[in-house]
Amino acid sequence: MHRIGIVALGLGCVQPEPTGVTEPQAPTADTASPSLVVKADCLLTANVLRAQCTVDLAEPRGVRLTYVPEDGSLPARVVDSPELVDSHTFLLTMMKQDAPYAVTAMVSGERAGPPWRGSLRTGIAPEGAQTRLVGATGQPTLPLVGLSSACAEGAFAVVLSTSGELVWYHDFATGTSAALDAVSFTDERTVLAIIDGGVREVDLAGEVLLDVEGSTLGRRLHHDVFRRDGRTWVLYNALFPTEEANFLLDGFLVLDADGKVETDWFLGDHHTPDAGAGTGLVLDDYSHANSVWADASHDVLLSLRHQSAVLKVAGSGERTGEVLWRLVGHPNSAFEGDFVLDDQTGGHDTFAQQHNAHLLPDGRLAIFDNRFGSPQSSRVVVMDLDEAGGVARIEEAYDLSQSCPFQGSAYHTATGNPLAGCAGARQVTELAAGVLNGTTEPEPPLWSARADCDSDQHQFVPRFFPLDEW
Repeated sequence: MHRIGIVALGLGCVQPEPTGVTEPQAPTADTASPSLVVKADCLLTANVLRAQCTVDLAEPRGVRLTYVPEDGSLPARVVDSPELVDSHTFLLTMMKQDAPYAVTAMVSGERAGPPWRGSLRTGIAPEGAQTRLVGATGQPTLPLVGLSSACAEGAFAVVLSTSGELVWYHDFATGTSAALDAVSFTDERTVLAIIDGGVREVDLAGEVLLDVEGSTLGRRLHHDVFRRDGRTWVLYNALFPTEEANFLLDGFLVLDADGKVETDWFLGDHHTPDAGAGTGLVLDDYSHANSVWADASHDVLLSLRHQSAVLKVAGSGERTGEVLWRLVGHPNSAFEGDFVLDDQTGGHDTFAQQHNAHLLPDGRLAIFDNRFGSPQSSRVVVMDLDEAGGVARIEEAYDLSQSCPFQGSAYHTATGNPLAGCAGARQVTELAAGVLNGTTEPEPPLWSARADCDSDQHQFVPRFFPLDEW
């Protein structure tokens, strides 16, 4: 789950672009006190969906700032700066493009006088960020989704309102570079990316918090990056030569808060490829890891697509690095599984080519079951893992009524509803929790929409992240 709240942030040095500004409002006849606001203004930053507002006061007070599009198409947003000082700086973000906004500053305490009222107009985002949600059906329960842009130009992460509007973007490209391999929206209200073979992290204001060049890591990073407790987990792959073939196996790095490697775990240290086993896909790309996720104990879930398997790797204690268990979803896997699959929804006791393996808050495992090469459509699967008894019970299965053969996500909203992402179709779908459809006609989704780009140069969307207020 990625639930992110509103915060008030000061901005560093920017190159602001002037916008419409209103001077402090004069007191009216029925106002007992003059306004304490001496001066206030709002300026767009170089990123045209972010603004910096400053409010100077006649005496130290706290300030609450509210901003809303003048057409009322999005809810008002509020940022607080309660510190008793005489000058406040606010970051305004999550704003739709090319829109006039009304801004109000309220001073705290008694005899504060009338509020200051100002305005600004947002700009038009770059071409590569011009992603929107189209063809929506139903009503969502979540306000925002985060994703990599559906536009092929540049290397953009974007946030869209579920009403369809682009409300935040960041271009991870530097200079002419644009090799964006993964985007992850974190619980720390930041965005992580694998860019040009390295790892970069930005906050809401676009300030770079972490920048690790790929050349310093000596690994080929790919597919997924994850954050917990100030540490960063990122996937890589490397050649593993045997007498039969030069296999490509996967591993993960754990980076500390400064981007230094704490752990380097490689599958080849724990498993020797079997040249006679495979999925019928690219033999050399033996494991094809596609997601890495760590729990509160820093134990790692590693999803291996080409083996239809999920591994749990110890991340702390005496057993650090040890494979604790192997969950295998299909008989063509080269791994011996530690669980018997029991599909209680009426399915076929299998999953295949899965993505986005992670634990839900209740401890159950969620995956996106691609079922590539199977006549069944893709689905979101939720399993209860009985580690002592060696049984993996598929308790929930949500059929998407379409085949999503690569990538995909199976996150859940704050209300507990599955939010499925079909990468190739660029489709995001919210389903009703507990409405199972393993062998019956699928229930209509609560909401569904497609990520589209204003240009004709589209690319697939690997994952859709559910975001609360950001």
